[in-house]
Amino acid sequence: MNTRSLTPLSSAPTTLAAQKRGSKLGGRSRGGLTTKIHMAVRGLDCPVRFFLTAGQAGDAPQAQPLIEGLAAEVVMGRCDSDALKSAVDAKGAQAVIPNNPSRAKKYPLNKPIYSERLRKDRP
Repeated sequence: MNTRSLTPLSSAPTTLAAQKRGSKLGGRSRGGLTTKIHMAVRGLDCPVRFFLTAGQAGDAPQAQPLIEGLAAEVVMGRCDSDALKSAVDAKGAQAVIPNNPSRAKKYPLNKPIYSERLRKDRP
């Protein structure tokens, strides 16, 4: 686990001034200083675990530590990586992650389950 890029919420800077002073969470981009929230949720969007990272941090390296130690039957996401799919398989869960268009070896995607990911009419 890359602990340098994972920061618990309690130690996150709360103001733009704190980010400008050199916090590791303030990522530079064309839009300025940014922060990303990487989150694992239960079926009804109940947060289970999350990490805050700098805006330029990639999603795929954060996904595997997010699901580590969590029980699941289905793991949905949007960051396609072989390491993540292997971690999901090791749990005995189904990976519902769309393939990157440039991926040479395509994996099947359960589209009905994946379409549930962004439904707005859930309770």
